[in-house]
Amino acid sequence: MKKKVLRDGRMQVPAWMATFSITKHRYVPTRLRPAFQAANEWVGRKAIWLPQGFSHSGFAWYWPLSGAQHARQRRRMGNLSSVKARSPATWEALGHAFPAPVAVRAHFVGDRAARFWLLLADCKGPLAYLARTADFSLGTVEHAYMTRHPRRAGDGAGLSDQAMANASVVYPALGIHRIALTAGLSAGSAIWPRAGFCPVDLAEWDKLRKVVHANFLVLAPEVEEAFAHAHQRSLGAAISSIVANDDPAAVFEVVDIDPGSKVKNALQLKHGLGGLLLAGGHWRGHLELGSLGGKRLQAFIAAKRLTLPTV
Repeated sequence: MKKKVLRDGRMQVPAWMATFSITKHRYVPTRLRPAFQAANEWVGRKAIWLPQGFSHSGFAWYWPLSGAQHARQRRRMGNLSSVKARSPATWEALGHAFPAPVAVRAHFVGDRAARFWLLLADCKGPLAYLARTADFSLGTVEHAYMTRHPRRAGDGAGLSDQAMANASVVYPALGIHRIALTAGLSAGSAIWPRAGFCPVDLAEWDKLRKVVHANFLVLAPEVEEAFAHAHQRSLGAAISSIVANDDPAAVFEVVDIDPGSKVKNALQLKHGLGGLLLAGGHWRGHLELGSLGGKRLQAFIAAKRLTLPTV
């Protein structure tokens, strides 16, 4: 392990890792991103040393704690209603199967809410940053961001998938049954439904189904021809049926529209048909771990052959 990554049980990450997501935002023009990222790295150039594994944090992941503040955080954690949520080992399971080292930082707001972060590295240096906010009274966690180091895009494949696999086991142990996020900050509109997320309500689904219909209208004619040949039905009729459905879970019909990826394989497309139809959306989504979304997440995990932590 390189000394600059790990020393005396601590790992090093640059402060700018927490703001890298801003430079990748969908509203930042592509031509401006390199300059934006360079400025971000300069402003956040300070190196932060964090304990490996679980540790208490200030309101921001890099804030240190005084002795009194640390004691207050321990008390708040000890007052959580879930017994397993009071154990550091449960929180550390969020880092299961990731490259080492991993830091899990948590800041408890009373005994009803918390902010927590995962900071990932490996022998090459900092790798990724994940930010979450939990409301234990509602049993909900907000997935704010997962961002990878900009020069390590090809390293640690499947980090996002493994994070969801770990969450599927750890969150129920913490008393959390719902995951919320905003899909489409980058390419998430086409990604998150595959893992079990659907729009939170009819208004959000209405935004997304308009995107689906608009994407359908600009598909190349050969896509419709390949679909009809592969599935013996009209793609236009299938899309019309989906967008006419007022149930936000109809997004899963878009995901499943090309069983066996026959259209993708026949035309050697870079992305699947479902992904093409969902691309460009921007919507609030949620996943209920104990319902249809949770079942789809379990199937997603099994298909990816991901390992699960024990808590």
